[in-house]
Amino acid sequence: MMRSLGVWFLGFGFLISPSATAQEARLHISADSVFVGERFELRVAVEHAVGSTAVFQEVPEGDPEAGPLLSFGDAEVFSARRLPPMLDGAVRVDSIVFEGASFTLDNAVIGPVLVDLIAGGDTSIVRSNTVTLPVRSVLPAGEAEIQPPGPPASFPRPLWAWVLLAIGVLIVAALLIWLWRRSREKSATMRPRPAPYPEATRRLNALTLPKSEPAIKPFYIELSDLLRTYLSRTLSTPALELTTSELANALASDTRVPELAVKKIRGTLRVADLVKFADMHPESEAHATAIEKTREAVELSEAVVHPPEIPENGMAGNGVQKTESGGRREEDGGPKTEDGGQRTEDH
Repeated sequence: MMRSLGVWFLGFGFLISPSATAQEARLHISADSVFVGERFELRVAVEHAVGSTAVFQEVPEGDPEAGPLLSFGDAEVFSARRLPPMLDGAVRVDSIVFEGASFTLDNAVIGPVLVDLIAGGDTSIVRSNTVTLPVRSVLPAGEAEIQPPGPPASFPRPLWAWVLLAIGVLIVAALLIWLWRRSREKSATMRPRPAPYPEATRRLNALTLPKSEPAIKPFYIELSDLLRTYLSRTLSTPALELTTSELANALASDTRVPELAVKKIRGTLRVADLVKFADMHPESEAHATAIEKTREAVELSEAVVHPPEIPENGMAGNGVQKTESGGRREEDGGPKTEDGGQRTEDH
């Protein structure tokens, strides 16, 4: 009731003011000072001729928490209500009350408020005055200055935090135990890598002839890899990184590798390349031939690079015995007769 009377007195002031013009808008704030965020009223009254219509700004619909819906300077407006007009002959006073708040510090500058005056087909804009509104501190009376921080408040620790911490500790402990056991098992199972020749022969003996088309490519991949690995470890040649042509040229210039071994190596790797990259499917007889060529290439290379040593007793690993003249005599491993002669058995 008192707020409405204030607006009426504002409009009545227009009517009795000798300085009032034909078109004028005045802004009045309902409070002398406010706290930050405290709501107050913005009262706007506009004087104009009776034949014109005053159109005030409306508060749009929306969520005020998302942002200001309508602002007049430092004041954010939340709602509005229109008051009945006041008439005095040819003069009309229209009034509106906005509810707003300011979130600035110290002083807030409110306004101006724009009002459209429509007369016939013409529209003019009337601007109100601005008002400076002091904004007080949010501290209560008697605490105008910021006090030193108090002791931290104690809060009970939630049980779920301790449960999560315990689960995390258990997971970390289980992971450490698993890594420790795995390292022990790995160190226990580690064995020195066999020499190149035994490794190559073992891999060759483990190869099985492919029985179906899907098994052809893995067969030749393994065949090529074991041959290249043997050459790399035996000759210290980057056989795993070179192409077949580059490897064949390198072996041809290596005096340690027999020419026949180079030929068999080139042929085996060539077939493997065609299978891996050209999707070639050799005949079933070619698989066994490839194994034999690979075995012969390894044996030829091994015989030259690492020839068998003849021990002091004159017997080599292949049954060869030195003679007194320095020559070598083939030792027959067959059974002997009592008089030292050779005894043969009829089959």
